[in-house]
Amino acid sequence: MSHYTKENEYLWPTTAGAIDLRKELPVGTYAAGHSLRGFFLKELPDFHINHKVYGNPYKHAERILTTFKSRPNSTGVLMSGEKGSGKTMLAKMVSEMGAKEGIATIVINTPMTGEGFNQFIQSIDEPKIVIFDEFEKVFNEEDQQKLLTLLDGVYPSKTLFLLTTNDRYRINAHMQNRPGRIFYMIEFTGVDAAFITDYCNDVLIAKEHIPTICRLALLFNAFNFDMLKALVEEMNRYGETPHQALEMLNAKPAWNERMEHEIKIIKPDGKEVESGEFWPDTHPMNPITSACINITENVLTGKKDEDGEDEYDEVEYNLRPTDLKKVDPEQGTYTYVTSTGTTFIFTKTKAKVHNFLDYL
Repeated sequence: MSHYTKENEYLWPTTAGAIDLRKELPVGTYAAGHSLRGFFLKELPDFHINHKVYGNPYKHAERILTTFKSRPNSTGVLMSGEKGSGKTMLAKMVSEMGAKEGIATIVINTPMTGEGFNQFIQSIDEPKIVIFDEFEKVFNEEDQQKLLTLLDGVYPSKTLFLLTTNDRYRINAHMQNRPGRIFYMIEFTGVDAAFITDYCNDVLIAKEHIPTICRLALLFNAFNFDMLKALVEEMNRYGETPHQALEMLNAKPAWNERMEHEIKIIKPDGKEVESGEFWPDTHPMNPITSACINITENVLTGKKDEDGEDEYDEVEYNLRPTDLKKVDPEQGTYTYVTSTGTTFIFTKTKAKVHNFLDYL
């Protein structure tokens, strides 16, 4: 017996059992695609995180999902940071948690935009998670512009949009500072000393090298999990020190962008030099990789000029690697002490996420 499916005025020959009509989208993971017949969903294996998770991404995942469920329409989340920093894992974690609550996930990995795509997403009226992984690579500036109405909620649907990016500067400016489109913006700045220690205690054979790895991480603008995993793997395989293992690894501090460090000066009597009394007050590179760091301080002479104003002398300090006395991975600081007892503390600020409220 012949079988046919009817779509509008068209009939398509098919086989018995080929059509499985559902009244709602089954919970699962899907890839969105497009063919001559229109947009479709293709089943994918569900996301499952079966390994130990380091750090505390569950806190972010739970908050994202709770916020999404409490809001009436769509919610956007942009996750920004280097490869291997945990963005995609957080997206997978939200998907896995959502599946347990009956929410399906749709993965977008081709640049689909326009009225038809927007209506397709809207037509899926169940609550859903839509993941755009490496968003800035898949969608160019023009394509991103076309997605704004979808993120705006012009096409009403209960959708959690998760966007990951390795370079937030390639994200359309109209998505920034627009909570109506992107409600959360999370920056991933690399693993910290606690994360490194926890992972190495589980995986590293020669655990005596953990403090050295924590110090080495400071040499990088953002030391990510991929780097840590590869370094520990290489050390375990060849029984090497961190320095020896890094020699051939594709992880070089010299390839980092400029790394800003704030400078604090403490005199031998314990008094801190006020900002504005020395320059520069920041250092644009990693102190350890600098052969010499020159800092100039204005020092009161105790004399008055002809107008009765205090006179100052300029004192120049030349910090060299031999002056380095302490590295604190947890605080991200390098401490230098000169032969005269003046202390210089460099604090890494490049990876810090600033909140304008801090300045009020």
